[in-house]
Amino acid sequence: MKLVSPNPITSKPIVIQESVSRICFTAEFLAKDPFLDSRVDKENSEKKGYACSVYDETRLGNTASWKLACHIDGKSTVSMDREMKTTVSSTKVISEVKQVLTADGKSAVTDLFVESLLVGECTDEMPKP
Repeated sequence: MKLVSPNPITSKPIVIQESVSRICFTAEFLAKDPFLDSRVDKENSEKKGYACSVYDETRLGNTASWKLACHIDGKSTVSMDREMKTTVSSTKVISEVKQVLTADGKSAVTDLFVESLLVGECTDEMPKP
């Protein structure tokens, strides 16, 4: 996973964090079609206490995109807008996310690129979503 944010002075992208993790996707989790269905993204955000709505949702074959608008903790002055595009194949999932967090009239933008590769069977050490 690569977390990129623009430099507030130059607007050039800065890599904030790069990481590799292994996660076990169970059959139950994958049955929800989590990478191509906005409901999982919305449900995960609402579990954090955000009030969210999905708009501009499209799906064509193995690619889906949507926008998620949330108000955080019921405060109308704090909002999050997320634009997500995901492409799925039998061996990998690629997600591109642009997120804008706005509070008190100031915004922060984060671009996230996630490439997930199928590596084989799950192990006991792997966390589950």
